[in-house]
Amino acid sequence: MNLNFLLAELGPEMIAVFIPVIALCIPIVAVLTKHQQRMAELLHGSQGVNVEETHRMRNELNQLRDLVAQQTIALDDLRSSMRSFEMNASQTVVESSTRDLQNRLGS
Repeated sequence: MNLNFLLAELGPEMIAVFIPVIALCIPIVAVLTKHQQRMAELLHGSQGVNVEETHRMRNELNQLRDLVAQQTIALDDLRSSMRSFEMNASQTVVESSTRDLQNRLGS
């Protein structure tokens, strides 16, 4: 009853304006509904998350972490070796310089 009264009040001119507006709203509502469904699928993971792919990627990530840890240890060992080599080399230079100086002084 209320709807009939509202339509009667609008008049034929206003109804003629509303028909194209309503016709244009239908596809917009359909697009928004489809978008909402896609977003819900993404959020809830209903697009069929591939369990094997996830497992494979986790294994690969773990392998990369192990490789980084091994390389870090190797770099630390290399630094330690270089430090000890530099210390030995500088000590050898000091000792040879001391011997050379003693030989020159005739001690």
